[in-house]
This record gives sequence, structure tokens and C-alpha cells, in this order.
Amino acid sequence: MEVLTEIARVCEQAARRGGAALLDWSQRFTIREKGPADLVTEADLAAEEIVRQTIADSFPDHQFVGEETTPSAAVEGVLREATECVWIVDPLDGTTNYAHRVPHYACSVAVVRAGEVLAGTVYHPTAEECYVAVRQGGAFLNGEPLAVSRTQSLDAALVAASFPPRIDRSGTEVQKLLGVIERAQAIRRTGSAALNMCYVASGRLDAYWATGTSAWDIAAGLLLVREAGGTVTDLSGGPFSLSQPQPLASGTAELNRELAAILGS
Repeated sequence: MEVLTEIARVCEQAARRGGAALLDWSQRFTIREKGPADLVTEADLAAEEIVRQTIADSFPDHQFVGEETTPSAAVEGVLREATECVWIVDPLDGTTNYAHRVPHYACSVAVVRAGEVLAGTVYHPTAEECYVAVRQGGAFLNGEPLAVSRTQSLDAALVAASFPPRIDRSGTEVQKLLGVIERAQAIRRTGSAALNMCYVASGRLDAYWATGTSAWDIAAGLLLVREAGGTVTDLSGGPFSLSQPQPLASGTAELNRELAAILGS
């Protein structure tokens, strides 16, 4: 327990420091194009290095997986093969928002061992909101306990979604989105997977699904939702795995099942 407490402390410290770096860079970065609608800035690398160094100061032997320095194709193998702690970091989740001065982005830090998330922190620096979860220890926002919403029906639900930067209007993703739009109270696409998971954990959103995320986007949020009493499955309602990160997160099992019937078909 003492080790887990220290891991959780460093996890929060690293996310806060990464978020502070993002704020510091927010008025002076130079935008570069990494791909269509996939902007990357000097802030990504600066924040990731601060997070990495913070972790290394306390746990130099732990493995580190960061969005800016670890190839996506390597992440599944790391998660599958690692038996010791792996830190999974998205130094800037919501890059396009950040590049366009939309103050909706976060630094996400999580610790995984044997496929289980032990601790996770998502820090939203512009709102000064720090979401923290510890396995079997609860989920918190700025020290206050979190609880998911109890909405059970899609027609009463506020739902968020994430998609890849480019989607085909005739593709299945669009058709499934339309299926949800027809039945949900309202839909949001906010641009930050990490914060969407936090908002499910805090009851601000009733549910969230994603088809274009990576493990570092949602590892911390996965633990937050579960520790706040929510449900996370794959899009068909089956067991969720970080190695195939297409989550369906809901406050209630009933809402999860209704969404899975649409998204998993």
C-alpha cells in the first residue's frame, strides 16, 4: 500500500507539472503539421519531458510510454509483455484545441501493471481541475469524491464521442453516430478523450465512446470512471482492453447496454 500511495503521489505531481508546462507554452509555441488535422507543438515534447523526469526521479527503473516518444505500434506489445509498472502518458490530450487556443485540454498520466491501471491523474490546467484515481481507493476531483450519473436511458443522456481526424461520411462510424443522435438527449465532440472520461466519472457526461483513441488518451480516465462507480466496456459491451482502446464508458450498466446495441452492431 505504501508503494501504491507513492505511485499515486508521483502520478499527480507529474500531471500537474506537465499541465503547468502547457500553460507556460500556450502563448509562445510554433505550430507544425504532423498530419491532416493532427497538429503537434513544442509544448507536447516539453510537457512530456517534464513528466518523464518527474517519474524518473522517483521510479528510475519503471518503463515509460509517452505519446510523443513511443510509436503507437509498440504500445500493445509493451502492455501485453510488461510485468512491472509502466507509466502511460499523454502530455497534451486535446492538441488541436490547444493549437487553436480553445482552453479544453489536459495532461494525462497513468500507471499500469499486468494490464491493470493502478493510479491515474488527469490535470486540466486552464480550469485548475485535477482528477485523481487510485485502484480500490476511489476517484476525486480536487480532493472531493466523484460519482457517475445514474441516467439509465439514452433519451435522457448527454453523450460525447471521439473519432479519427478524417472519417468517411458513408462509413459505419457516421451511421452509428446518427443512430445515437436519433435517440440521445444531446451529443458532444469536445476534442479531449481524457477529459471526456473525467466528465463521465464526475457525472457531467452520462456516457462517452471513442473509435480513434490510444491507450495514453484514456488509461487514467479508465480508472477514474470505474472508481467513480461507472462502467467501461468495448463498443459491443464486452470486456475492455487498453491494447485495443475503443472504450464505451457509461455511468450505468443500463445505459451502456443501450449504447452497445447501437455501437457494437
